[in-house]
Parts: sequence; structure tokens; C-alpha cells
Amino acid sequence: MLNNSTLILPWLPTDFRQGCMSASTIIRLTIERFRGIEALTWLPAKGTNLILGGGDAGKTTILDAIALLVSPTNTTTLSDADYFGRKLAECFKIEARLCS
Repeated sequence: MLNNSTLILPWLPTDFRQGCMSASTIIRLTIERFRGIEALTWLPAKGTNLILGGGDAGKTTILDAIALLVSPTNTTTLSDADYFGRKLAECFKIEARLCS
């Protein structure tokens, strides 16, 4: 579950962004109702970003959400636990804006 002990560094608002890097880069990531994350919008800074947090803070969930989007050979099988609160009727959403 993403909580106050999870720290995503560095975070910058969209106003500070001046274009993109040359490689494909995530410039916005939105996750809703996926595993322990009810809602997250992340605007990664250019360069390397560091995700810090204790156990069960949501770090792997963020990385798994990105993997679901960008891996062309992803063979992940979804389970009830992948839905926030195990509410299967409420779909989850993983969305990213990329630039290259």
C-alpha cells in the first residue's frame, strides 16, 4: 500500500519540464485502484529517479504497473489481489504519457 513512508524522488510539477530526453521516457504515470494504490499521479524528473520506502509501501507495485504497460512479452496473470480492495467490479487503470 502506498503510504507516507513511500518517497518518490525527485518530483517536479509539469511547469518545470522543458521537452523530453532523447530515449523513451515516462513523463507522467497515473495508477488507480491497482493493488494497494488507490490513486497515484507521478511526474518523474528527467534523468534517474529513485523510489524509496519501507516494506509493503508500494515500490514494487509502481514498477509492476509500468511493466504491464511497456513489456511487449508480458505474461502476467492478474488475480483478485491486483484489484484495489479486491473489488473486481471496479477496474484498475494504469496510464503513462511517454515521449521519445
